Amino acid sequence: MPDCAARKHGNGAKPNPTTTALAMAAVLLPRSTVLAPSALQVSKFEPKVFFETGNIVMVLVDEDITVTATGIRIYEEDQVHIWHFDDRGYVVRYRQRVDTHLHWSAYHGRST
Repeated sequence: MPDCAARKHGNGAKPNPTTTALAMAAVLLPRSTVLAPSALQVSKFEPKVFFETGNIVMVLVDEDITVTATGIRIYEEDQVHIWHFDDRGYVVRYRQRVDTHLHWSAYHGRST
């Protein structure tokens, strides 16, 4: 998980969750796996749509990855990433929603 102390901004301006989530999604999320970096080959990581309400930002992401150990490809359209920010602009919670069966199968060498 990305460092929860990551700030959305550093200039004292009013937090902009959408802009910050976009930057964090593009830079941090492909590296946020709990696995070793070599466990996955990321071919595509594309944040597409951002929804914002208050201090919550939800991002739909298309992802195309290959599990290195099994060689099985995982393609997910509209994976969901949810960012919660506090009033100071810190990430206080991050959640990700994926097709867990698809991922489990790929890590266990089973094609679906």
